[in-house]
Formats: sequence, C-alpha cells, structure tokens
Amino acid sequence: MTSKNFKIKNGLDIGDVADVITVSNGVATITGTVSSEGSSLGNIRIGVTTDNEIDTSTGNLTIDSAGGTTTVDDNLTVNGTLNDGTTNLAATFAELNIMDGDTAATSTTVADADRVVFNDAGTMKQVAVTDLAAYFDDEITAMPNLVTTGALDSGSITSGFGAIDNGSSNITTSGTIQYGSLSDGTITITAFVDEDNMASNSATLVPTQQSVKAYVDSEIGALSSVAITEGNTNVTVADSGTGTVTVTVDGATHSVFAAAGITLSQGEFVGTATAAEYADLAERFHADAEYPRGTVMMMGGDHEVTICNVEACENIIGVVSDDAQAGFKMNTSSGTDATHPYIALAGRVDVKVIGAVAKGDRLVSSGTPGVARAAQPGEATAFNVIGRALEDNDSNEVAVIKAFVVANR
Repeated sequence: MTSKNFKIKNGLDIGDVADVITVSNGVATITGTVSSEGSSLGNIRIGVTTDNEIDTSTGNLTIDSAGGTTTVDDNLTVNGTLNDGTTNLAATFAELNIMDGDTAATSTTVADADRVVFNDAGTMKQVAVTDLAAYFDDEITAMPNLVTTGALDSGSITSGFGAIDNGSSNITTSGTIQYGSLSDGTITITAFVDEDNMASNSATLVPTQQSVKAYVDSEIGALSSVAITEGNTNVTVADSGTGTVTVTVDGATHSVFAAAGITLSQGEFVGTATAAEYADLAERFHADAEYPRGTVMMMGGDHEVTICNVEACENIIGVVSDDAQAGFKMNTSSGTDATHPYIALAGRVDVKVIGAVAKGDRLVSSGTPGVARAAQPGEATAFNVIGRALEDNDSNEVAVIKAFVVANR
C-alpha cells in the first residue's frame, strides 16, 4: 500500500464512538486517544494555519513515533501538563528559560530554606543553601594557603579567626586597638593605667604620661631642700655663712665637705692622688704648748715634741706647719693644733730665721728658741740640718722665709 499525505479541512470524523478526531471549521477535536502504530504509516502531518489547533481538552494526546522522530515545525503551545509517562513536568517555561542561560536578573534575598540545583553525578538535585554554607566554610578553613591580592575594606575579624601572622609588615590603623595583652616575647603589657601614685607597682601595667608626671612631681615635692634621708643615713646641706655638706652613714658622721676641705670622720680614703695644692708632708705630734707656724721643733719636753732652743741641735724633728700649708696630713685625729700641731717632716714650708741667710744655705737651729740660722762652714751634719733656704734674709731680726725641709734625721 502506498503512503500518502492528506489534509483535513472540514467535517471529517475518523474512528469509532469512543475514539474520534472531528475536524470542523479548521479545528481538529480529539475525543479519546489518537495513536499511530506501525512504521508503515510513515509520518502523520497535521498542517495548521493561523488560529488552527489540535484540541485535547477532553483527553490526552499521545505521540508514539515508534523509534522515529516527532517533529514540531512551528511553535508548540501546551496549556496543560507535560508528562514523560511517569512524572509531570512542574517547571514553567520561564523557569526552563532561566536554566537554559537567561541572563536577566532579579533582586532577591537568599534565605536558609532556598535551594540551588546541582548536578550530582549526572542526577539533577536541589541543595539547601545552608548545606552550601557549611561546605564552603569547611573548605575555606582547610585551605593552607588562602591568599588575597586585595584589601579587606569592611567587616570584622572576630575571636574565632585565630592567629594573624603578617611577617615583618606593619599593622597600621587610625582607629583604636583593643587587646587582651601585648608582648615582645619578654615583657607582657596587660593594660594602660592612669595611676598617679603607682601603687600597683606592676610589671605588666603601663602608666599614662599624666600619671608619670604626677608621680615624679609628688616625689620631688616630698624631698627636703636641705637633706636626703633613707633610714639613718642622710646627706645634709647647711649654710649659715659657711656652707657645709655633711654625710651621715648608719647614724654616724662619715664626712664633712666645706670650703676648707673634706673631713673624713670614719673609714678610709680610697683613691689615687695626682696633685696637691699645698706644699709639705706633715704629721700631728703631741706638744707641750701651742706653737705658731714656722717654729723649729725638737723631740723632748713633757710630751713628744717641744720648741728647740739648742744651737745646731741634733735632736731636731721639723718645723710647725698647719692646715693652710700642709699638702698631706697624717695622724689627723690624734688632737688639735693646740695640743698636737702638724710638724712638717719634708717639703716647702715657712721657717723662722735670724741673721743673714742666702738662698741655698743649709739651716740649723739657733740659740733663739724656735728659730733657725744659716750653718757656718763645716758646721752642718746629717743630724742637725733642718733644710735649705729658698729665699734670702738680710735682717738681724727674726723673719720668716721659705725653706725646703728634709726628714733625714
């Protein structure tokens, strides 16, 4: 049998009472089920023009191409539901267009209950956005080298962020840094405090500038203008015409500083002397009376020394000196100038002389008590020479000249 195409225009009924295709006024109305079976029928083509329809309002349209191809040459309008034989297609054509790549976008707020379509090993599935959030959170947390090339311009870094290591780069902010503690690896700072009295005495607190100033001002204000005291040790300054600085150590006077010099009352001076303002080496000796500077002295009298009244005496000890002349004084605590005068044992000193004396003459004691004279030729010995004159004297009266005394007796 030869297959032919045919057109249905008007008034054609095909089928029995239960299954009928009725064409009336250009409209094919299907009652029941219309099927095409067998490959020998070829293609069934229903040509339609403007406003012509296939109406399946009272039944289903089943197209079985028997392994062939069903072709729709023009638009296919479906007012009902498409079904693959098992499941109805619930998507709208607008939703299908979005899935197919529609670039139109609408503003919407994503909520936890929203779904995203995923291809799960070839099967399309809907996944809740909360599942995506959990997945990305785990993946980002597990990334060992999360790198950004931009700037973090907003948001916040919370306690759950963990450690931040930016190497040797600076952290710069114009805002406020709030912290638990700051540490350089050795010292830990826990807080800044405004504490004027520094009462906490903490190794981890940093005072404000105002606190430091207030504390220093308070401490300086508490200092005496004339004394610094700690326990029973102090330094006291006094000036009632003659200024002194007295150092007291453990309740006892240690030293007194004055214009005349330093008096060391206890302990020893430890140091290196490189120069002396005065001239001679002197030591205190116990005398039987008070004698002025320049007096020639010998050993004897009621105590250790007395005034010399013997010509060319071989018992000579030296010449009286004093604080104003002696450069180095020994045995200073043994007494005063009245009872224990300094006796110059060596050096440049004032000496009382009588008669003609030329510079360089050797001096010996004269018969005048406490006065020296020039030695006559052959008279000077190693035992009676007081020293040598450094100045001339032409007077027959007692005078005072500079002489260099030696301790060779």
